[in-house]
Amino acid sequence: MKKVAIITFYDEICIGPRLLSVIAKNNGIAPHLIIFKGQKTRPIFRDSKDHATYQFYIDGIKYGSCYAAYPYTQNEISLLVDLVKKIDPSLICLSTRSFGLSVAREIVKNFKINNIGATIISGGWGPTLEPEKFLEFCDYVCFGEGEKPFEEICRQLNDGENCNFSDISNLIYYENGKIKKNTVIPPVNNEELNRLAFPDFDFENKYLIDKNSVKTSGEFYNNRMFNCFAGRGCPLSCTYCMSGRYRSLYSAYGYSIKKFRVRDLATVIEELVAGKQQGAKFIRMNDEVFPTDKAWIKQFLKLYKEKIDLPFFAYVRPEFHSPELIKEMASTGLSSTIVGIQAGSEYIRKSIFKRMFPTEKLVRFAETINRLGIDYSYHLINHNPFETEKDMEETLDLLYQIPYASLFIFKLVPLRGTPIYRLIEESNVVSLPSNTHKWYGHLYTMAVKGPVFRAACKVIHKYRLFNSSLFVFPVIFFPTFIKLHLKKLMRKILFGSYTLMPIPVKFKNDK
Repeated sequence: MKKVAIITFYDEICIGPRLLSVIAKNNGIAPHLIIFKGQKTRPIFRDSKDHATYQFYIDGIKYGSCYAAYPYTQNEISLLVDLVKKIDPSLICLSTRSFGLSVAREIVKNFKINNIGATIISGGWGPTLEPEKFLEFCDYVCFGEGEKPFEEICRQLNDGENCNFSDISNLIYYENGKIKKNTVIPPVNNEELNRLAFPDFDFENKYLIDKNSVKTSGEFYNNRMFNCFAGRGCPLSCTYCMSGRYRSLYSAYGYSIKKFRVRDLATVIEELVAGKQQGAKFIRMNDEVFPTDKAWIKQFLKLYKEKIDLPFFAYVRPEFHSPELIKEMASTGLSSTIVGIQAGSEYIRKSIFKRMFPTEKLVRFAETINRLGIDYSYHLINHNPFETEKDMEETLDLLYQIPYASLFIFKLVPLRGTPIYRLIEESNVVSLPSNTHKWYGHLYTMAVKGPVFRAACKVIHKYRLFNSSLFVFPVIFFPTFIKLHLKKLMRKILFGSYTLMPIPVKFKNDK
């Protein structure tokens, strides 16, 4: 039986690679899924110039994940090389986002040094957006969604020894010194999406390389938290995000697809039932936005209560989910969510980020989430070069109006292919100094920490205190840091996850 090694980075859940794994099985190929480094976060005390996407503030303390917090070691590269040698695959698939370019390059370099001669295909957002960079060290890049092309690849693998995939749809490669793009076929439609097998979460041939050791799936997989997507894409068109970009990516090839393809309700519930049978105590719906069709949601809630009845996370939005609907969701099990503010300035939110909702509606939304007792955090984006001090002051004014909660602040790092990347390039905008963004970021945190913090924030802002002494703020936030990590430890005990995203410490059917 032919073997394929599917490698991904910093992502134990890795739904995409697990879908490839089950497709390989169904086509008579033995898949080996290798996760190189786990996805974890920890406080960091200096900026990492690389991979800045994975640096952020939580309640005033700076955190990093992936490379910024857990860089890989040469020993871990060696362990990966040895494992792939032992598997001896005919094909290696690298699945990654943009941040994985440098680690993918290093891994492939070590494969070649150690005479691993398998054909290498890379896929995912990173290779799709920057194929020429990945083709510097990979044989092929797969554009867009990979299920259909991968089925063709598996069939060809079974037909013979030759791993020349130059006739496979969606593949990009070099031919006679020039980049050639094969015919692009449309992504899976709703009917095909429903027919896809569920991601492969069994323990066979699954490995995690982390902390200078190799673990098998039974040692690292957390079955108490089950991750599921209700669909693909996103109904929003945020300029900094790729999730709403499926339609525009494929429109260049003449295809018209929905921005958000939602699976049939019966299929989603069937997958959640399987997750519960595997031991899930908490469900995380990973969609950028929970489905927006009111009839679909109401039927989902009815079946979810009957068949699942576990607390769940979902990203609800004021544009699509009314207070009445959120109340129904809360009574059924919605126990945590995110309130995505991104910017308090309506100009920035609407004109730059394309988040098209008024400030008043956002305030009412936050009040609804708080009143229903749903665990939540706020999300903001800073280091936006279009922001003026007036815009930042508007953000402060908004934060003074909403209930207190934890605050995540993410640095804007425009990814190639996003509208905001082009907008910045075309405008030649010059950002305010980094310390100005950081100072306001600390004020944002104080504004939602509690009444004493909020009052202190107003004084600090009025008199511009500590704007050249930013080291003061981590000291102020240290007690909150201790409290957060005690809660984090409780989540680990209950759900087997150290995640810092909103998850309730207690849930209603806990005995």
